[in-house]
Amino acid sequence: MICNTTTYKVVTVGRSMPLRIRTKPPKRIVNKSSTAENLPEKVKEIIELCIKDKIIPITVNEVLSPTRKHYISECRFIAMYILVVKHGLSDTIVGDLFNRDHSSVIHARETVRGWIEFDKPFRVRFEKVLSEINLLDNQ
Repeated sequence: MICNTTTYKVVTVGRSMPLRIRTKPPKRIVNKSSTAENLPEKVKEIIELCIKDKIIPITVNEVLSPTRKHYISECRFIAMYILVVKHGLSDTIVGDLFNRDHSSVIHARETVRGWIEFDKPFRVRFEKVLSEINLLDNQ
């Protein structure tokens, strides 16, 4: 029998003694409905710069979607990396913007660092996107 109370869960198994297990309430409610329409303009511009040179055309909503296709996730990873490293947003905030957890943002940041270090064609594409974002910031 499982009975939920406000902050405790009482679990009884067979004839054994009931156990009171403290359960923590959720720290915050995450809005998991980010779409291109309700993103801040700056974030939308960064995503659009990341997807501009792709051979296969993709949209901002596809970048925000849960798909794991490489050509889409690469754009998502670049945008997350730029928002965290260049613009100083927290992993949690960036995760909320992209419908992801903060650990997904940490993974994206570390993956992009590895790509920059070891993958020369990626580094060239990344530097091009970064220079366009710098031009956009200076205007």
